[in-house]
Amino acid sequence: MARFLIEEEGRPTRAYRLLTDAIIIGRIDTADLVLPDQDVSRKHALVERADGGWLLSDNGSANGTMVNGATVEQHRLADGDVLILGKFTLTFRMDDAGDQPEYADTEAENAADSRTNPGGGLPPAPDPVVTAAAPTLESVDGTAHPVGDGLTFGADLPVAGVLPFVSPGSIAPQSGGAAARRGSFLIPMYVNGKSVVNVRLKDGDEVRVGSSRFVYRGP
Repeated sequence: MARFLIEEEGRPTRAYRLLTDAIIIGRIDTADLVLPDQDVSRKHALVERADGGWLLSDNGSANGTMVNGATVEQHRLADGDVLILGKFTLTFRMDDAGDQPEYADTEAENAADSRTNPGGGLPPAPDPVVTAAAPTLESVDGTAHPVGDGLTFGADLPVAGVLPFVSPGSIAPQSGGAAARRGSFLIPMYVNGKSVVNVRLKDGDEVRVGSSRFVYRGP
């Protein structure tokens, strides 16, 4: 599985795994990979599957995208490539080894620290997955699909009205709950009637892809 190892001064290295066929990297909070820094554009770059690998495209960013010391507009990623985006260093890896914690943006991590670790220092290790009240996605016919390690629309979840060769998105586990993540830009994803790119789900949220609707059940 492909991933980015994300380094930021004063913080431990963290990992962001590429679970969908396309992600937006940027400062805006609806980006898939949020890098909160003024030198990072709101929608700085796109990373998408291409010809069995991953293609990085600069999205007309103000400060450009640097890979291995050179500014690029488009670059086919290889294992070990190093990206510089503002204060962040991202190393692309094709393996899934290592025990780095999952990446979350600084603001969200600070909020979590203040609730779970008021004394400061590093946040506690993630809790193990609890099987009770595990999150599910319900089809309109009442079929419950456990989120587990993740669900992909079209593969794990039946989707009507979507081109078969286009990835319409996924439901990914996230900190004891789940998040809806849009796949291809050709297919919008709606949560409670609002178009989304990457949003954490709440119990009772309605997720629509194509003409298929689902209801999220979980924390």
